[in-house]
Amino acid sequence: MSAARARPPSAGPRAWPSAAERQVAEPKEPTRLAALTGLRFLAASWVVYYHAHTLRGEAPWWLDRLGAIGFTAVPLFFVLSGFVLTWTYAEPFDEGRAPLGRFYLARAARVVPLFWLALAWTLVFLWPHVPAPRPLFSIVLGLGAWQPGWAWLANVASWSISVELFFYALFPLAIVLVPSGRSWLATRRGLLVLAVLAYGASFVPWMASRAGGVDDSFFLTFWPPFHLPALIVGIVIGRLALLDLRADGARSHTSRDGTWLVLGALVGYGLVAWLFTELPHALLHDGLLLPLHAALVLGLARGGAVSRALSHRSLVWAGELGYAIYILQEPVLTTLRLYAWDIHEEHGLALVLGHVVYYVLLVAVAALAHFAIERPARTWLRGLGPRAARALAFVGGVGLAVALGWSLTERASDDWGPEVTVTGDFTSELACARDWDLGCPGTRLRRVRVSPSGPLYEGRFTMPAGSWVAEIAIDEAFSRDLPPARATITLDRASEVRWRYTLGSTRLEPVRGPIVVAAGSYQRHAGCAEDWMPDCLETELLDVDGDGLYRRAIVLPAGRYETKATLGLSWDENYGAGGIPGGENIVFEVPPPFGTARFRYDPSTRALEVDVSP
Repeated sequence: MSAARARPPSAGPRAWPSAAERQVAEPKEPTRLAALTGLRFLAASWVVYYHAHTLRGEAPWWLDRLGAIGFTAVPLFFVLSGFVLTWTYAEPFDEGRAPLGRFYLARAARVVPLFWLALAWTLVFLWPHVPAPRPLFSIVLGLGAWQPGWAWLANVASWSISVELFFYALFPLAIVLVPSGRSWLATRRGLLVLAVLAYGASFVPWMASRAGGVDDSFFLTFWPPFHLPALIVGIVIGRLALLDLRADGARSHTSRDGTWLVLGALVGYGLVAWLFTELPHALLHDGLLLPLHAALVLGLARGGAVSRALSHRSLVWAGELGYAIYILQEPVLTTLRLYAWDIHEEHGLALVLGHVVYYVLLVAVAALAHFAIERPARTWLRGLGPRAARALAFVGGVGLAVALGWSLTERASDDWGPEVTVTGDFTSELACARDWDLGCPGTRLRRVRVSPSGPLYEGRFTMPAGSWVAEIAIDEAFSRDLPPARATITLDRASEVRWRYTLGSTRLEPVRGPIVVAAGSYQRHAGCAEDWMPDCLETELLDVDGDGLYRRAIVLPAGRYETKATLGLSWDENYGAGGIPGGENIVFEVPPPFGTARFRYDPSTRALEVDVSP
């Protein structure tokens, strides 16, 4: 967003729009926020690198780890959104001179044109090759994330637009709840208390999932209301920045504070990357990192050496393209892979070169879209009259009500979610039309439950002897926003194989032999609804490599736990210490603060062993 100054009130008779209305339609953004525009470019590029799974797979471990947490840039965008909205619109809303319709029109003009461009691109060029949401209106109206099972289909970035539109709808209310003026809550201490409360609230959905309430990580990750703490934190630090702006003689002090806040946030991101595999994904996606996002945004807004570096004109120009880079990344990559160069199939130097070509192409397309479509469309939308503005506000309110009702209805239904099929070079042997049949009913998986890792699909069918390659197809297409979920399997004779796939993951698992679950007093920490559940597949042990041993590693908090091996999803067959049927519980301890418990079951001895490492 480029820096611009608010126009002074016009003299003479009132004409549409008024001065206050122009301030809402064409918000000011002082030069000190140029660093945040530069940050948009870096954050968008971070998300692009996160989605470069194959490139990260061949990168040094530390680059892979930094890329693995690239998804956290999306919640950073949410905090940044709350901050910029507050910085820009707090004064008009505080003084009661912000026309609501004009505000909604300006915000729709900010995100809708490129959002619809990306969707149109997918519909015209990519529709046969990407999973399609049903119904389509959920994506067209920006409501996809209200039904998390469809949140990332059609365009992996579209779910965040649902969150942004939700923020825009609630901002006029939220800015009033985070007050200004002389009340105690408007002081620095009061604002910090609000920030701490919002931070605590961000943990509630995750804690509910641990207790067996909301047990769907798609729901925790994508559903817009769960991201409200990010908006509140963004508003709070926006209020703090405005207090800094009004404080006399504080500029040199805030510059020093800004630098240290930014450096502290960067160190925090590094620690998170290092500990990535030990931290819950749902928490990383929003709540856990809110203090780091807030420190980074507030520090850059306050100034300092890092802020000056990000305010360079080249980064500010690139930051103008940040939204276009973010929303167009999947259409550009999918088009490149389908029609020119499938860079995910390359290795070594060719893989690096392919991603460089992709990124340069993405930036070029983003620049063209920004200057040829986004800017003209925004100007046109902001120029609409008062009736259009009021109509948009009405449609937005109705859309939000429909989204809420639809989401709750769909969540109560067992029918939501895409069709998932196992395909491969064996399907012609199973009465399918051909090998690699993407829609064969005989190899379709059934959604059996919603786990903390996402919707879980399973299916059983008999496969012929031989070595086979299998891959997941979603809605009769290969997903292009995630790396392929593939597996290989070798069978000495025709056998029934149970296949398992978690929607959104990269692992397709052929499960052979009995179903072994390590039931015990730790299972709530692993995502089960209760402890001592023999049918909780979150603690199922798997023979992934075919060596006959069943294993699983689970990160647990410090404590003393007990467990047993159960077979067949019931207590009818269970083995305790020493492999004794119905024997004593197996006891193990995890040192503080966390540890990794590695379960190993040997079916020849019926013995379950647990090794714990810090």
